[in-house]
Amino acid sequence: MKGNVLLNYSGVGRELLEYVVDDTSAKQGKYCAGNLLPIVSRAQLRTTPPDCLPLLAWNFVDEMVGNTIEFRQRGGRYVAPIPSLRVM
Repeated sequence: MKGNVLLNYSGVGRELLEYVVDDTSAKQGKYCAGNLLPIVSRAQLRTTPPDCLPLLAWNFVDEMVGNTIEFRQRGGRYVAPIPSLRVM
């Protein structure tokens, strides 16, 4: 997961993020290497939504925004760190 490399390089862990969302069921229920953030399904965005959702798979930003429209409709915002920092 290239997003996890970015988190570890930046020193981002549980003090800033509660969890990481990944649609790959084989990863859900496990933890990210290094920062030990729990990997959860997209359903977690409904029960404990963050104020701002980092989009770490920057090559899939449009797809991730499209798949999380309910999050945005509830007032959620996105942060895309690559190629340049964007708050949406």
